Amino acid sequence: MSDIQVSLVPSEYVDTVWPQVEGYVTKALRYVSGKYLLEDVYSLITDFNYPLWVAFDEDGIKGAVITRFTEYPRKKYLFLEFCGGRDGFSWKAPMLEVLRSWAKDNGCNGIEGAGRDGWQKIFERDGYVPTLRHFELGV
Repeated sequence: MSDIQVSLVPSEYVDTVWPQVEGYVTKALRYVSGKYLLEDVYSLITDFNYPLWVAFDEDGIKGAVITRFTEYPRKKYLFLEFCGGRDGFSWKAPMLEVLRSWAKDNGCNGIEGAGRDGWQKIFERDGYVPTLRHFELGV
């Protein structure tokens, strides 16, 4: 098994990396009820400075995570906006380690995200605490 590396993609390299991760992002977009298109996510990264993180080994990029900071009146969190990839259990732990460090270094109280129920199983050994359930109602 190969060693997984995790890196924040510097803004000057987003265009180089994007073709390698856009398929992962496209799959994640299946679960957002049409709120975003692929070009919207690209704009969040390039125009609004949402950090793009990649997990990779000598075989290429295995996963991508797009984050943002969310500031509440009394706390700050790193929000996992989009996440996707292949062989997720091979890169989840190194990615989470880096993101926890990034969050702590930036004064965050924790990491949060919203997603389908399957994420509970993925993060249950990492201290995942279900706090809310996101729901949508049609009008």
